[in-house]
Amino acid sequence: MRDIKFRGKRVDTGEWMYGHLFNEGCYCFIIGNDSDTEWNIDLGVYLINGNGMIEIDPATVGEYTGLTLSDGTDIYEGDVLRLYGEEPYDNGVVGMDYDWEFFGTVVFQDGSFVVQEFSDKCCIWIDAIFCEDIDVEKLGNIHDNPELVFGEEVEQ
Repeated sequence: MRDIKFRGKRVDTGEWMYGHLFNEGCYCFIIGNDSDTEWNIDLGVYLINGNGMIEIDPATVGEYTGLTLSDGTDIYEGDVLRLYGEEPYDNGVVGMDYDWEFFGTVVFQDGSFVVQEFSDKCCIWIDAIFCEDIDVEKLGNIHDNPELVFGEEVEQ
């Protein structure tokens, strides 16, 4: 079973917060992970390192996909990924290979997480990425790096 956790940018500082999501009307809050969160019975609120719940911008909320890169980086909705690899090229010539790459944003679509190509022409089921011999690089996210999605090209 995967961890259910979220991230969102603080309204006051723009800093990323990670933990449990709490919605109250049109407001969103992140309650930190169990290690730094405690319930204060006198105040009737969760405290995060001695502070109350942290308000976040609802437009920046992203859920953890349950997948982590080999370097320990968690993958969330809104992350921009570069997928690349080398596959055999079947043209009758043995040993002929070609390189490929695919750029897209992690989105939740039709009940699962997928990497949606920028052109919206196709997507790849995110669990398949980690089952196949596919290299994955996290380039950023749509909130901190909008140029990755809206720019002319993704440059290395």
